[in-house]
Amino acid sequence: MQNLNLSFVDIDNITLQESLKSFSLEGMNISNIIIPSNITYLELDAFLNCTIDTITIPSHVTNLDVGAFHNCQIGKF
Repeated sequence: MQNLNLSFVDIDNITLQESLKSFSLEGMNISNIIIPSNITYLELDAFLNCTIDTITIPSHVTNLDVGAFHNCQIGKF
């Protein structure tokens, strides 16, 4: 899924376990991300090389790998 330009990503309807896996959204240009309540862990490189305008990390995300946002440009956290 590299090099996509997305205005909104709602990953709530995607069947996921507890984590957003490495390289899940690699290289995407995203305006806004909603992280669903079942996700508690953002793995290494989950958002590798992304451009993200706005992302909110909710309190249910209790584990965040150091490199989850490796080489990202993020406008507003």
